[in-house]
Amino acid sequence: MGSNTKKRKAYCILIILIGILFIPISCYANNTAENISGGSIFSNFWEDGKAFIDDAEAEEQGLSADLFSSEMIPVIRIMVSVGYIILAIAILVIGIKYMVATPQKKADLKQKLIGILVATAILAGAYTIWNTVYNFMLQATAG
Repeated sequence: MGSNTKKRKAYCILIILIGILFIPISCYANNTAENISGGSIFSNFWEDGKAFIDDAEAEEQGLSADLFSSEMIPVIRIMVSVGYIILAIAILVIGIKYMVATPQKKADLKQKLIGILVATAILAGAYTIWNTVYNFMLQATAG
């Protein structure tokens, strides 16, 4: 009985995580004027990618700051949001395990918590560095 319960919990967590991964796709699926037919999420995927590359090649100086910010900033924000959601879920799971654990297991869970705190610092630091570099480059190109 305990084994089935663990399997069910694992399947539920897996389904929830997969669902979380598809939230950004459903939110940004039809935000272009061309995709008003209500087709598949990936119906214009190849054409949009080719148009993006053609636009970049057509410009003499490469990608403009406006094109970069309109294309990359939403992607980076989604990635950072997903990272924070995963960290929050991991902290919640470890917190619940910590409350019901024996003293020996509590020590092991503290070690895992240190790893999660390091991952949080890396995620926050990477976003801060990216944001700083982006703002510096934006000021440098503005003149």
